[in-house]
Amino acid sequence: MPGSFTALLIRPILFLLVTSIPSGSFAQTSPSPSGSPAKAKSRPSITASLNPVPPGPAYGTTKIVWNTGDGAWGQVYVSDNGAPEKLAAQGPEGTIEAPWIGQGNYEFRLYAGQGREKLLASVNVRRAEKAPESPAARKDISRRAERPQPLAAAEDRNIAADAKSLSLNIGAVAFAAFGGVLLLLAACYIYKKASRRFGAAALPVLKPLCSGPRLRELSPAYLWILTLISTAGAVIRVASQVGRPFIGDEVGSLLSLQHSYTDLMTHFGTWQSMNAYLMMLKALSENLGSSPWVLVMPTLMAGIALVPLVCAVASRLFSARLGLLAAALTAFNPFLIECSLQIRSYSLLAALSLACLVCFIDWCNAPGWLSGIGSAAFGSLALLMHLNAIYFLAFLFFLLLIWFWHNRSEVRLLRLLSLLLPMVILLGLAAATLLPLLPDMAEIRGVWSSAPPTSVNYLPTVMDMYFTNGFWLLPTLFLLVCGFCSAARRSDLSSAVLLLGILIPPAATSLMGVSHYPWAYARFLIDILPLMLIVIVVGIDAVSPRRWAQWLLLAIVTATWAPRIGNLLVKKDESPWPQVAAYLRENVRTADYCLSVNPLDETLMIKTYTADPPISFISAQDFANRPEPLLSPGRLFVINSGDRLLSDAPQRIIGSVQILLYSGPSLQTIGTTLLDDLRRSLNKRVAPKFVNHYRLTVDLMSKLSQTAEQAEYTSLYYECRMRTRRQRYLPGQFLEAGGEEEP
Repeated sequence: MPGSFTALLIRPILFLLVTSIPSGSFAQTSPSPSGSPAKAKSRPSITASLNPVPPGPAYGTTKIVWNTGDGAWGQVYVSDNGAPEKLAAQGPEGTIEAPWIGQGNYEFRLYAGQGREKLLASVNVRRAEKAPESPAARKDISRRAERPQPLAAAEDRNIAADAKSLSLNIGAVAFAAFGGVLLLLAACYIYKKASRRFGAAALPVLKPLCSGPRLRELSPAYLWILTLISTAGAVIRVASQVGRPFIGDEVGSLLSLQHSYTDLMTHFGTWQSMNAYLMMLKALSENLGSSPWVLVMPTLMAGIALVPLVCAVASRLFSARLGLLAAALTAFNPFLIECSLQIRSYSLLAALSLACLVCFIDWCNAPGWLSGIGSAAFGSLALLMHLNAIYFLAFLFFLLLIWFWHNRSEVRLLRLLSLLLPMVILLGLAAATLLPLLPDMAEIRGVWSSAPPTSVNYLPTVMDMYFTNGFWLLPTLFLLVCGFCSAARRSDLSSAVLLLGILIPPAATSLMGVSHYPWAYARFLIDILPLMLIVIVVGIDAVSPRRWAQWLLLAIVTATWAPRIGNLLVKKDESPWPQVAAYLRENVRTADYCLSVNPLDETLMIKTYTADPPISFISAQDFANRPEPLLSPGRLFVINSGDRLLSDAPQRIIGSVQILLYSGPSLQTIGTTLLDDLRRSLNKRVAPKFVNHYRLTVDLMSKLSQTAEQAEYTSLYYECRMRTRRQRYLPGQFLEAGGEEEP
C-alpha cells in the first residue's frame, strides 16, 4: 500500500522537521577550531529541557545541552527504553533537539573521547503522564505500528483506561441482555395467551414470499446430489489450502493476533476492522495452536456451508432443480473458494448473511418466533464478523417493507413482534459491543469516503474478480442478463429477493459515500455474489427448459472459471519469505534498516517471519527524516520482489526476491545511490509492473529535494498506474495522495 493517509497526516510535521533541522536528525556542534583559547575546566554536564516532555497527540520534543567541561571531544548516545545505544551527537559541547520523545524512558549519556571511553554524565528524559489518549492520537500511533509506511515502533496504549472503559461497556451489554431476555419471555407469554383467546381467526393466512421446497422436503435423490456437490466443493477448497502461504491482508490478521483482547475489543484499525472475528481467531490459536489449518478453519467451514445455503435459498425461491444448479456454481466459484481459504472474515460474512436470508424467508412464509430469532441471530453475527453486513440488513429492511405492503390487511402486531423484537434486542447487543470502536470508525470513515453519491465504476473490476476476465466473462454476463430479465418479469416476490439483494448493497455504499479501491469492493459486497449465482441459474433456466441443456450451460460457465480454479490448485508459489526472513535475521544489525519496494506484500510477509527479533523497516516517505542517524558504516537492505534493479551494490537473490545491500555514512547518501539505480533500471519505460518502482523513485526525489525530474517521473508513475487494471479506477483522493494502502 504505498502512500497511506497516515503519511498525509504526518507530512506537515516531517516538513517542519526537515526545514528546521540541519542535515541528519540532530543539529550537531562542530569542534572548536585549532588554536582557539583553551576553556577553563568545569564539571561535565548534560541536561534536558523540557523534562518531562509535555503530553500530546504526537511525539514530543526536548532540547539536550551538553559540555565535557574541559574542551575535550565527547559523544552523546541515547538509549530508548533500554534498547542498544545510538549515536546522537558529538563534540566538546553543543545543543541538539530530539523531536521524537514518546512514552517510556530515554537515557542520554555523555562519553569522553570517540570510543565511549568514559561515562561523564547522563540524563533521563520521560514523557509526562497524561489522560487516556484521544481516538485520533491513539489511531495515529496504531497506524505507525501496523502500517508498513512508516513502520515505526508504536507507543504503549493506556491499557488501564481501556480496561475501565471495557468493563463499563460489558456491564451495559450484560444489563441490556438481561432486560432483552425478560422482554422476549414476556412477548412469548402474550403471544401464547392471544392465540388461545382469539384463535386462528385472529391470525389469517398471509401471502407467502415464495413457495419453493425446503431442503428437508427434497427427495432422497436430490439430497444425494447436493451431498456430492458439497463434498466436491469441500475437496477443492481443502486441496487449494494445502501448502498455501498466508499473503496480503492475511498477514495483517496475524499481526492483529499479537494484540490483547482488550485492544481487539476497543480499537479499530487498518487490518483490525473485524474485531469479533480476530478475537475468535486469537482464542483458537491460544487453545488449539497456530497451525494454518486451525486459523483457516472458521472461514473454510463457512465456505463449505455456503454450498447448501445457496441451494436452500434458490430452492425456496424457485425449485429444487435450480437449487442444485446454484449449489454447483457456488462449489466451483473461484472467488468464493479463495475467500474460504483466507484468514479474513469475508467468507463468514457471506455464509451468515445467507443463513439470515433463509430464516427471513421462512419467517415471511410462516411468521414465528423460531425463524424470527434465527434471522436476528444470524444477522447480528454477520454484523459482528464484518461491519459491511449493514448493507445486507438494509436489503432485508426493504424486503420486509415489500412483504408488509403485500400483506398489509392481514398483518397483526403479534406476527411482526416475532421478528422485530429479536432484531431489536440482538442487533442492539451487537451495536453495544461496537460502541468503543465508534471514534476510530469515524476517523477511518473520514478518510475512506467522499461526497455521496460515489461512483460505481468499480463494477468491471468486481465482475472480473467474482468470475473471470476477458472474453471468458461473456458466457457469465449473457446468463446474468438473461436471469435479470427473467426475474424482473415474474409477478411473485421471489424476484424482489434477487433484484433488491443485488442492487441495494452497491446503492447503499454509494449513498453512504464509501470511496475505496476498486478491488476492495469485491470482498466488501461478497454477500451479493451468492444471489448473482442464483440469477445466473435463472438465466440458464430461461435459455433452455431442458435439463441436459441446463447442465451443459452450467458446465460451460464453470469451464470459463477453470483457469482461476487451476491457479488456486496448482500455481501455489514456493514462498521465498521464510528464507528471506532468515537471511535478514542473520545479517541485519541493530543500526541497519530495511526498505521495501512493494510495502504491502513484502513488508507484511517479512514481518510474519521476523517477529522475534523484530527488523526495523523504513519507508521512502520517512527516509530522509529519520530521527536518529545511522551508525558508521550505515547499511540499508532493499527488498524487491518485482522487476529486478540494475545495481552495483552487493545483492542476494532468493527465489523471486532481490535483496540489495547499500552502505554509506548517512541515509541521504544511501538514498542518492538507490535513486540513481532506480533511474537506470527504469530508463523511463512505462509498464504496469513498474508502478511500485516509480512510486519509490518519486518519493525519494521528494525527500532528497531532487525536484528537477520529479514532475516527469510523477507523470510516468501515473501513466503506469493507469495501465494497471486494478488501479485504473482509484478514487480521487487516493490519486492525489498516491496512496495504495487498504484498511
